Amino acid sequence: MKKPGSRSIGDLDRTEDWFELFNRHDPCGLIGLGAPSDEYSSEVAAINQECKNCNSEEDLKMLVWCVFTKSMGQTFPVKKSCDELASELWQRVHED
Repeated sequence: MKKPGSRSIGDLDRTEDWFELFNRHDPCGLIGLGAPSDEYSSEVAAINQECKNCNSEEDLKMLVWCVFTKSMGQTFPVKKSCDELASELWQRVHED
């Protein structure tokens, strides 16, 4: 359960900040292969839309993993990168 007054994932600035974060974690390795910086725009949009339903870091990790596996296929995204991406998103929201 969210603490009163705490921000939700949906409160984050979702433009350049999100793209930078997703590209840095590069869960599918596409940015490293020279893909354009907006390669993950559909995943950013999907996670942005659904993240308000995440009540824990584990919920967010599951959401990120599900979005990427649905979008890219079961074997393409790296689970560790998806989890690290979700953890950083969660920490940014809950930092003081």
